[in-house]
Amino acid sequence: MKLKVADVMTRTVISIRAEAPIDDAFDLLLRHNLSGLPVVDADHQVIGVISERDLLGMLYEVEKMNGIVNDFASKNVITLREDGPLLGAVDLLLARSFRRLPVVDDKNRLVGLVSRRDLIRFIRDVRIKISGALEKKRHAEPAATPGRPAELA
Repeated sequence: MKLKVADVMTRTVISIRAEAPIDDAFDLLLRHNLSGLPVVDADHQVIGVISERDLLGMLYEVEKMNGIVNDFASKNVITLREDGPLLGAVDLLLARSFRRLPVVDDKNRLVGLVSRRDLIRFIRDVRIKISGALEKKRHAEPAATPGRPAELA
């Protein structure tokens, strides 16, 4: 069985509309302890991402301080398909400085998010399951008695 993006993605995603006031982005990031948000249009299609990095750039464009999210969002966004291979997401996160990637359906509508943290949690959970299975197996096998084969002990 090959793992898909949908197997690991977070399905409850906080996003923001492109026309929202920029203050809303600050509020959402700080309130939810996030480093970025997918930016969506009225049809919930992903059109960008607004990150802490984007907001830091505001200091260089003081005249836009009262702008909207779309003024600061990164528009050249890479998305993942929910039915795409999980290792493709890992490859992108390793190759780029992204912390998260929006996940879309076949109509480019936001359905989830895959973050580095999601993948770390997944790896930890797999390791725990494997470790538990190995531990059960070790306890289920009869101990060998010195001088006698394990199957006779």
